Amino acid sequence: MKYVGALLLSGVVGLASSARCQPEQALQAGQFVSHLTIRMDDGSRLSTSQWPAHPVLLDFWASWCSVCIDAFPRLSRLHSEYGNRLQIISINIDDLGTLPRARIVLREHPFKVPEANLGGGLANPILRRFQWVNHGSLPMYVLLGSDRMILYSGWGGQDQTELIRAVRAALPSK
Repeated sequence: MKYVGALLLSGVVGLASSARCQPEQALQAGQFVSHLTIRMDDGSRLSTSQWPAHPVLLDFWASWCSVCIDAFPRLSRLHSEYGNRLQIISINIDDLGTLPRARIVLREHPFKVPEANLGGGLANPILRRFQWVNHGSLPMYVLLGSDRMILYSGWGGQDQTELIRAVRAALPSK
């Protein structure tokens, strides 16, 4: 499944106390992302209201990030192992100048998860909101629980062991 488009985040990010976060504030672990929408080039949207009731892993990457690309096989294995209980969404942040390279990378590393092109490079305001949680590095993974609370944000750890541990902890028992 391939999606190309923009990621939109409404200004409504609820805190665990149900208070509201201002749009310019950084997202923090423990906060709820009450509305997140990925708008596709064809005008369709993939939003939190349409996501299945299980954890969602957002994978922010760029074609110039070799660590991001090296992680694709491990993410593919995660998808194979937990695909029915975990939604992975691949979000490329390449700007227009490097977008052709990103498309080549995706052809070289096929991975059957929804894909979106966020665009704007490191300056994209949505990426920057999530980067505050992760201190601004790529790859960046944001794991949202089934209730859309941010459970994990980080680069995954050596060989994604940190990420895999967070995913396993977030998954409901079989």
